[in-house]
Amino acid sequence: GHLLARLQAHGFTVEDHGDDARHADEVLYGDGPDLRVYDDGELIAYIELKVKTSPEWFARCNRRHFNEYVNFTNEVDEPVFIWFALVDSVTEQLHRSAFFEVEDTDQ
Repeated sequence: GHLLARLQAHGFTVEDHGDDARHADEVLYGDGPDLRVYDDGELIAYIELKVKTSPEWFARCNRRHFNEYVNFTNEVDEPVFIWFALVDSVTEQLHRSAFFEVEDTDQ
C-alpha cells in the first residue's frame, strides 16, 4: 500500500502484473515484475516489490530472480525497477525504502 499510494499521488496508474496477472505474459516471460505503471495511459515501467521485515534482508535480491528481471526488461524494452522496503512486522510502518533500476547482470 505504501508504494501504491505514493505512485497514485504522483498521478500514475498502477496495475497488478506477474503472479496476479498471469494470462498471456506467462508464456513469454514467466511471472515478471509485480506491477505495471502507466502515465496518461502509456506503459512507462514495471516494478518488482521486495518488502522485508528484517534489516539484514533490505536491498538484497536472489541472483536468479535478478537475472530474470534483466531478461524481462530486455524483452519488453521498458524499464524495470525493484522497490526495496523495510517494514515493521507488527505495525506495517515503513522504515526505509529504495528504488533500484535493473539494467544488466553485472550489477
